Amino acid sequence: MGATVERGGVAITAAPLEIQAGGYADTEQFLCTRVTLTNDSDESVRVPSIFRFHLQDPAGRGSTSEYLSSVEDLEYDELAPGGSPVSGSVCFDDPGQSGEYVVLGEGLFGFSDTTRIGWVTER
Repeated sequence: MGATVERGGVAITAAPLEIQAGGYADTEQFLCTRVTLTNDSDESVRVPSIFRFHLQDPAGRGSTSEYLSSVEDLEYDELAPGGSPVSGSVCFDDPGQSGEYVVLGEGLFGFSDTTRIGWVTER
């Protein structure tokens, strides 16, 4: 985690997972990554929705992202060419397991995009 992947002049970085309390009960825990996009291309690009990201836990089970009001979520938007980087959090239910986690970004560059990008981290 913390690695940057570049595609078509757009760089996407996912920071290491961090535990975040949130939800309706203080006892709920989430795993969050801060995603940053930088557009060095000549065209504007869409910032993907948080729902384009998934988490694979050490047992191989996948989960979709969750909206948390206690963090600044990655917002679906337009990113101008050469513009300032955009970042926000993408959070998932914490399964409470130790081992290797994979944050997957799927179809980050539009509905017809079938690219899968993965960031791996240990916990």
